[in-house]
Amino acid sequence: MSAQLSNSVFAADFIGVMLALTLYFSNRSGMNRSREFSPLFWLTFIALGCCIADSVTYYICGQKGLLYTIALYLGGTWLYMGVVVCGLVWVRFLTKHLNIPLSGTRKALYKMCVVFGVICLVINLFYPLVFKVENNVYSHGPSFWLFYLFGFIYMFDSLVLYFSCKHKTGILKFFPVYVFYVPAALGLVIQFFNYELAFAWVGVIIGIVGILTAIKNETIYTDKLTGLYNRAYLDFLQEKIQRENSELVSGIMLDLNDFKKINDTLGHAIGDEALINAAGILNETFGEYGAVIRYAGDEFVVILNTTDKELVEAMIDNAHKRFEEYNHAAAKPYNLTASMGYAVMDLKSNSMSDFMNVIDAEMYKHKLEYYRSPGRDRRKR
Repeated sequence: MSAQLSNSVFAADFIGVMLALTLYFSNRSGMNRSREFSPLFWLTFIALGCCIADSVTYYICGQKGLLYTIALYLGGTWLYMGVVVCGLVWVRFLTKHLNIPLSGTRKALYKMCVVFGVICLVINLFYPLVFKVENNVYSHGPSFWLFYLFGFIYMFDSLVLYFSCKHKTGILKFFPVYVFYVPAALGLVIQFFNYELAFAWVGVIIGIVGILTAIKNETIYTDKLTGLYNRAYLDFLQEKIQRENSELVSGIMLDLNDFKKINDTLGHAIGDEALINAAGILNETFGEYGAVIRYAGDEFVVILNTTDKELVEAMIDNAHKRFEEYNHAAAKPYNLTASMGYAVMDLKSNSMSDFMNVIDAEMYKHKLEYYRSPGRDRRKR
């Protein structure tokens, strides 16, 4: 390898390391606290390690000694395994952020790729299956392409999941995944055809920069307590629906029953906990088909990309079941239940305010039924 090419490798990896460290130290508070964003921390950590391993491997390549041999094997193992693990972590982040359910078959396939990758790299310690180190010179083995295939499987399947989500939610959710895919895929392709051009991990880190920027742009529409969309998102949705000439949507208004009693008897800290847990249940129930919004206090709004009343009613029934399951399993000093009402409306010709009034009236009917049931007092609302 020429000195000029060697310098270009070190320069690319140096940029990757600086970007990764900047990302971590400027975002570590959010990454460490948020379960949803923790995969981005691991993506950054793995990519940082791969940039370092890449430079070290190039630097010591050809130098004699057992320690250099061990370092070459460790560096090569980290680099190849990083491709598989990064793909898995990316899918985990994307499905969590967009509420995309994963089937048992997909989960098994993802685990199989990781297990198979580990087995190949263990074998590689005794036989040059993935990469080889001869006279302390590092080079590809006959099956190195398998790890690029694993990376492609994760990238391709995550795209399938993303477009499936877009089909279900329409314009109700926006997330520019291309800001990750384009630099990550481009870097991977370049390094596949010439592994001395170390662009793969720099591309991944640039992609993480894009994703974190997109997430920060979303904060204007995010409720700080629950992590759901906030009321401002409703106005954004109406503008987008009218601008893109979209079809009818369904809306559900939800109000937690006896929430005032939780706050008054158990305190606002427990009340906040109840809101967060309720938000999680609603997101798991409705998030696959639309946007879940904290409207005000203990009121939530769900906007769904469907006019199928049977589907909407089935999801409402599922939400009630999930609340019941939570109450039995969580053993909290409070129970979570909700009154729900829904309607279908054309937001091209009706305002969001009109829509809210309609579904609020439908919800209020169910709220009255709840408080008219035996043992309930309307004043406890």
